[in-house]
Amino acid sequence: MAYQIGLNVVEVDGAGAPSIRGAATSVGAFNVLTQRGVPNRPTRVSSYQKFVEQFGGYTPSGLGAYLLRGFYDNGGRTAYINRVVAQDAMPASFVLNDAVNPTLRLEAGYRGHVDPGHWADDLYVQIAPNASTETRVAETAPAELTGGALPAVIDLSALDPLQVLVDGATIATDIAFVAADFAAGPANATREQIRDAINAKTTAFVAALSGADELVLTSTGEGARLNGTWTRLEIATAYAELGFAAGDSADATLAVLQADQTTVQQADGFAVGDAVEVSDGTTTEFV
Repeated sequence: MAYQIGLNVVEVDGAGAPSIRGAATSVGAFNVLTQRGVPNRPTRVSSYQKFVEQFGGYTPSGLGAYLLRGFYDNGGRTAYINRVVAQDAMPASFVLNDAVNPTLRLEAGYRGHVDPGHWADDLYVQIAPNASTETRVAETAPAELTGGALPAVIDLSALDPLQVLVDGATIATDIAFVAADFAAGPANATREQIRDAINAKTTAFVAALSGADELVLTSTGEGARLNGTWTRLEIATAYAELGFAAGDSADATLAVLQADQTTVQQADGFAVGDAVEVSDGTTTEFV
């Protein structure tokens, strides 16, 4: 049989296999206009609801949603969607400003991909300032904790630790005395040896002797602000040999707070017009 240019039809008997097999109608591909969606990226969709989630619903600007609804209503199971948009189609966007300058640009998209069209014009964003910073109010005097007057020689043979809570900490700073701290042994500890032993074991506070031979502990301000408390010293466990009772405490003296002015050691993070909350752990003021 001679074949001619064009369409040639060849008849075969019923026993022969058809040369063109029937294709499944439950799978389809659509190159369509849709309300939204990432353009030019074929996407597998298994239901009309999934189509709406990614490509939107009915819109007068395109028939994609109508076509897909008919496809699934008539037995369709899987569709591959390719959204078609104009080359100059742009996603909806909005620039948020702070008091003066552009700060944040928002652009419509889907999971990190640009999604052009007017679908996002109906969305809105509400921004509320919510920032905070901390700075330390200037102290006019550090925390000083004074014990009892000490005799020239004190018996510390029990070697109990001096436990001091610094800046509101829940775990005490322990000054663990050892026999080597005292030249004639802990039973014959001198005031000066006790002072020097404390200073050798911590930098959170400094030990000194007053003119009345009292042991004075002075905060160095190295502790961070903890549990809402500023510079503070407190005896955690009574130490009768040094003249301290459990609960003895002292706070730093802070600068006097005024309604319109407070001296701070640094102004990092503050701006004109900020509302500032100042607290000494007991009293809170706003300036």
